[in-house]
Amino acid sequence: MLKRADVSAKPIATSQIPRIVIERVYSQLGYENPGFRPKEVVNKKFPEAASILFTRIAKIQSQLCVLSMADWCDEFSKKCGEEHAKELAIWEADWLTLCDGKRFFLDLHSQFDLRLSPQQFKKLIIEKMEREQSEGWVLVEKLLTDAIRV
Repeated sequence: MLKRADVSAKPIATSQIPRIVIERVYSQLGYENPGFRPKEVVNKKFPEAASILFTRIAKIQSQLCVLSMADWCDEFSKKCGEEHAKELAIWEADWLTLCDGKRFFLDLHSQFDLRLSPQQFKKLIIEKMEREQSEGWVLVEKLLTDAIRV
């Protein structure tokens, strides 16, 4: 199995930051989504629905027409770099609570050649935490107990 010296959890956890940053920066760009929204066309006649849907398509077109790949990629990368620096500073102090635990287990599992499934690995870790009454286990147990009482 893994030895304590073989695993540094923080770099595995902070490897989640780029995906978070990319999603956040892209969302902040505010591009219109062409997806179908049933509530927009409910009880509408075809011409009225067509007008509503085309208005969105036209907005998308106006957003995209002014873009050039090189400029867009440069600007996006720059914004991601800035956001990554901010996010890294936040994670520096609080990475344990910010880390997506499910993603962490998958990343940890894929980083090492484990001969058990990700679910078996997670179960093994949780059982060990319970057996040793680790700080993390005590916290999880308290959260579950409090949630059940509500």
